Amino acid sequence: MTALPKEKYTLEEYFQLEKESNERFEYFDGEIYSMAGVNQEHDQIEWNLSGFFRNNLRGKNCRAFLANMRLKVPSLPPYRYSDGSALCGEAVYDKIGGVDVLTNPQLIIEVLSDSTEKFDRDQKFKHYKSIESFREYLLISQENYFVVHYLKHN
Repeated sequence: MTALPKEKYTLEEYFQLEKESNERFEYFDGEIYSMAGVNQEHDQIEWNLSGFFRNNLRGKNCRAFLANMRLKVPSLPPYRYSDGSALCGEAVYDKIGGVDVLTNPQLIIEVLSDSTEKFDRDQKFKHYKSIESFREYLLISQENYFVVHYLKHN
């Protein structure tokens, strides 16, 4: 993630940028970070996940989303991008800043890179827990054959 070079942005400026750009951006306390660009390993992992979900969710009342779906994260507004998410049942959306934002993911997936691993494991995970429907967190390393699966026990 790379911050754009302005001191502070308003939410309105962020929403306008999101609507007008083909890139994805995340907003953190007035700063905007570009989410664009992944390496070939990251891209291959997302491609494999897509195939896995397509094959395993067919005929079920479940749905998977890849990296472009915005997730509503109550403790870290307005929303975040994950590398993947899924749910069973009906998908529920809010309109935030003029765009659809998924409110009820049950599974959230992050593909770890050197630049995002610490944030994905710590801060992002902490904030994802504020999503009421959130039950599983899957962290996939793109550097090693390593997967971590967190499961919320009720």
